[in-house]
Amino acid sequence: KAIKGFLDMDKVKLDEQGNLSGLDEQIKEIHKTAPYIFDEGTKQNYEPSNGTPANTDLVQSMVDVFKK
Repeated sequence: KAIKGFLDMDKVKLDEQGNLSGLDEQIKEIHKTAPYIFDEGTKQNYEPSNGTPANTDLVQSMVDVFKK
């Protein structure tokens, strides 16, 4: 929805195989001129328990599941 206003749909054509032409070029240009629209955020490294598996008792985990 965000880039729809930037697209010139007269330049987008549908070929005989059902593929769109003219759309990729426009999206690449919009990505260059308005990169904020494509902001994917920053990747944060998530390491639970400092990267080591949590110490859990498998038997107790199963008991807890059945208690619920």
